[in-house]
Amino acid sequence: MKKAPDQFSRSEALKHIRENWVKGSILSSRHFRERLIERNITMQDVAYAVKHGRIEDPPDLHPKTNEWCYRVKGRTVDKIPVTVVIELGDPDINRLVTVYPGE
Repeated sequence: MKKAPDQFSRSEALKHIRENWVKGSILSSRHFRERLIERNITMQDVAYAVKHGRIEDPPDLHPKTNEWCYRVKGRTVDKIPVTVVIELGDPDINRLVTVYPGE
């Protein structure tokens, strides 16, 4: 397995995530897309949560990719709590891992 990259601070990670979102540098995993449908969450909800949310917890290493995953906790357009898990192995690309209701 490859060596894990250095982690970003929570504020640095959120800055990269938001900049990437504006640039459209986003990849969504199949798992993420399936969870959107299953949990009735829209990409508009995810975008709103990323724009207005926060990272409270330290990142976790993704078990398959060995990259750091950050949990952005926010709210949907309808103010429902949601968490978006984003892998940020490459600081210039957001890889959307999963999304779930609640914080």
